[in-house]
Amino acid sequence: MKQLIIDTIRERGCVSRSYLKDITHLSDRVIRQAIEDINADNDGMFANVMIVGTSDQKGYRLGNKDNLQHFINERKKRADAIMAPVEKAKRLLEAMQ
Repeated sequence: MKQLIIDTIRERGCVSRSYLKDITHLSDRVIRQAIEDINADNDGMFANVMIVGTSDQKGYRLGNKDNLQHFINERKKRADAIMAPVEKAKRLLEAMQ
C-alpha cells in the first residue's frame, strides 16, 4: 500500500488525499499514517522518498529541491509554535517550585 501511494504520486505528480482514498479503499487516517511512516523511514526501503504536502498547495507531491525547502520552513514554524507554550509552561512550573 505504501508503494502504491508513492507510485501514484510519482505517476500523477500531485495527488489529493481523496484520490488516494479512492484507489486504496483506505481511510484518510490510514493514508496519513502511511505517509507519516514513509517520511519517518531514514534507513529502510523508503529512506530516499519524502512525500510533502504544504499549506500553499493542495495535494501530496514527492519531495524535490523546490518543495523540500518550503516543507522544512513550514514544519520548523509549526514546531516553534507548538514549543512556545511548552517553554512558557516550563518557566511557570520552575517559578512555582
